[in-house]
Amino acid sequence: MLRTIDLPVHAGMKLNALRELLGKPVKEHRFVKDRVSYEFVVPGPPRYKESCTVLNKGGLTLYVGEVGEQPAVGNKSEPRRKNADTIAA
Repeated sequence: MLRTIDLPVHAGMKLNALRELLGKPVKEHRFVKDRVSYEFVVPGPPRYKESCTVLNKGGLTLYVGEVGEQPAVGNKSEPRRKNADTIAA
């Protein structure tokens, strides 16, 4: 997916570089002390949703991207992944 949409995301990227590429995060999650997960939404069409987990020391360690959100069957409020990609360091 990253090649298809020409998104130069790679392991070790710093938060500032991700912000320059993806814009301001819409949500932040801190599950453990040494990292923060950031959610970004890139308007479309198609609309992309990226989740980037960034280590305090070391940069991007996990990327999960979704494209083409569609409502799940029977629940129009819950998105269903049409296409997803993951990288991990």
